[in-house]
Amino acid sequence: MGTQHTASAPEWVKLGRGGRIVLLALAGVFVVADVENVRKGGNSSWVLFIAACGVVACFHYLSIFSHEMGHAIAAWALGMRVFGVQVGVGKIAFLKKWRGTTWDLRWLPVYGLTSVGYTTRRWFRIKGILMVAAGPVVTLAIVLAVVYTFYGNGRLSKGFPLFPHREVEVLGTIVLWTQASMLVGSIWPHRWRFYRPGQPNDGLLILRTLFFTESEIEESLAGTYAKEGELEFNSGKVDEAFDWFSRGLRQFPTSWILHYTCGACYLAQQKHPAAVDSFVKALESTQLPPSMRTRILDSLACIPLFSGKDEFLRQADDWSLHALEIEPSSLTLKGTRGGVLVELGRIEEGKQLLEDCFKNSASVNDKSISACYLALAASKQGDTQRALDMLELARNVNPQCVVLLRITERVTGSRPSGN
Repeated sequence: MGTQHTASAPEWVKLGRGGRIVLLALAGVFVVADVENVRKGGNSSWVLFIAACGVVACFHYLSIFSHEMGHAIAAWALGMRVFGVQVGVGKIAFLKKWRGTTWDLRWLPVYGLTSVGYTTRRWFRIKGILMVAAGPVVTLAIVLAVVYTFYGNGRLSKGFPLFPHREVEVLGTIVLWTQASMLVGSIWPHRWRFYRPGQPNDGLLILRTLFFTESEIEESLAGTYAKEGELEFNSGKVDEAFDWFSRGLRQFPTSWILHYTCGACYLAQQKHPAAVDSFVKALESTQLPPSMRTRILDSLACIPLFSGKDEFLRQADDWSLHALEIEPSSLTLKGTRGGVLVELGRIEEGKQLLEDCFKNSASVNDKSISACYLALAASKQGDTQRALDMLELARNVNPQCVVLLRITERVTGSRPSGN
């Protein structure tokens, strides 16, 4: 419901089922390797097993870092803008901005991401392909190095003090297969199914870049201006942020990403008319992805709900209805639509949608806002006790709910205690 973000679970839980399956599969590989070592005449040693796990995990982490650095170094060499490099998922281990690039290192080595912006139309496709391909090339070099080190004439193939020869064979097999699977996973075109669902991998990015249309190239270039402005705004440099937006819009006046990002910054400043103007212009773009269309419509419809101003309430009726027509099963959009209907006095229609959102949504943001508007609906129908109960539920779910204070004042005529 809207653009408010709240943490509803520890970071590692957000890996989702797919991410946890990957981690369990890696653990299974280690166990099988230990059994295989025993079958070949070695000794089962949990100390050795744990040490092997540590070696493989560290090596895999470094290989992901090297893969992402391949992208970043190629981008710098080609004159592109590197906004950030992320290695791993879960709890942040290291976060620092250095020379305009955010370095985000996390504890679990199952994912990597490099955020790059295009700065010129010249050789756009070639630069994009070279930048994306640089990551898999680095991974291929690591695979070849592992083959040489463990199976060729490399020193480790003969064993070393911690790992005798048989153990080195097992360790080498694990490392080789994890790196080979990483290489195949990066070049076989598909979208990620965990952590960042829908994010295209390197292989798919190369194919997409190869067949980019002129309008997609323009949107990519506009995206660099949008990202620069967003970073400046988040750093508190508001004038510099809107200067980036203005420069970008002079070159790409129909860019949805520029209008959307500009609108989001206006919304953060509570400049609602300017935000509505920017969001509406973003909706007019023919390049706007369907998922972004519903997000923008939802942001527009939430303006009167979050601000308490009725100026855009009638338009919010159209915006929320349109969004729900596009994604009729979305609980967030049902909550937004329900809130708008309650504000318009269509209580029963709104209550049905709000109750669905409150009962079934996993988002504390959705649940708390739905509870607040169910309280308002009950108040409008004269059921004061029901209204107070729903406000208490909203407060228990999310004490920082964006509409809690305002709805409580409307229902009770006073501010909630403790806020």
